[in-house]
Amino acid sequence: MKAGDTFTFVDTAVDLHRHLWAIISDPLIDVADPAIIVNFTTYNEGKDPTCILHVGDHPFIRRPTGVDYRNAIDVSNAGLEACANRGQVVLQEPLKPEILHRIRQGAAESRFIPEGCRMVLVKQGLID
Repeated sequence: MKAGDTFTFVDTAVDLHRHLWAIISDPLIDVADPAIIVNFTTYNEGKDPTCILHVGDHPFIRRPTGVDYRNAIDVSNAGLEACANRGQVVLQEPLKPEILHRIRQGAAESRFIPEGCRMVLVKQGLID
């Protein structure tokens, strides 16, 4: 999978399946680096306001939606691809380049993104 790809999880045993997830790192830069993924959640007061998406930013977005940097995780890109091949994730439309850029800028600004995730993005030269 590559930067900007989005997907949903199929596993209904966990609450992950209701959220859209996106790869914000670039797994093609260094295959040894983990893929950094973030999910999107309906935005309301009290959630991280760093990057808010709106209707039109992605077909999955139906209301003001925040990037949930607090729950950013690093995963194996090969593992994600294996999950896609097994039908455990459903690929959605990729992010437009300008939306991916906004999300990465938000990752640079958010005080909530885990430091390990931030460092992968810095190492890859995607954020300062």
